[in-house]
Amino acid sequence: MKITPIQKKSFHDILVSVGIDWKQFKENIIARTDFHTEYPRLVHKATELFFGFRNNEISGNWYVEFSPGENNRTLSSYPITRDWDGVIQLFKVWAELMKREIDAYGFLNQLKKFNENQIRSQGLYDINEDKFAKEEEDFIRSQLSEFGQRIIKIDLVQNQLSEIQKRIEYLNSRLDKKYPKIDWLNIFVGTIMSTLTAEGMESLKDPSVMDNLKLLFHTVTSWRFLK
Repeated sequence: MKITPIQKKSFHDILVSVGIDWKQFKENIIARTDFHTEYPRLVHKATELFFGFRNNEISGNWYVEFSPGENNRTLSSYPITRDWDGVIQLFKVWAELMKREIDAYGFLNQLKKFNENQIRSQGLYDINEDKFAKEEEDFIRSQLSEFGQRIIKIDLVQNQLSEIQKRIEYLNSRLDKKYPKIDWLNIFVGTIMSTLTAEGMESLKDPSVMDNLKLLFHTVTSWRFLK
């Protein structure tokens, strides 16, 4: 069973409507040895996240599975959907989750490259020994505080929230020590990367949180990070 042209058109239009390029995906065929059947998965090439579906020809029901699932869980499975409209509704939910994942994935990718080549690729020789000016320091503190406020509003358990608050306090304390910009930037990149990639921190991919982080990196790198 492959994705039909009509199904593909529906999926294409939904992905485009949320700002995702159709060319980022491939189709895989999954074999179910228990039922001796095959079904298609639409797979995002960069992240390997997927949307799979199959139809029970006897009952007419549809079986849908996708990752990431609700609240960015690793996998969400909906065993029964009674008609194709139900599949489309689930695909719309998945498309929104995928947009969030793709944006976060791209940001982390850029962050890793920046961390590996920051002085050479970002042209930061000139800030190597510079300290933050008072107004820069105040603005960074305000953005770290804003980051903390955004974190409170999303779905995290208490120990995760406490861990992030400790990391924000740590970054604030390092600003107090008047590190050169480049040294503080290294600490900042490492801290944020470890926070975003920590186990159980998937909810940090909320768009409002990511936007705040991007603004922080723009600020710290004198608006050079995402250029």
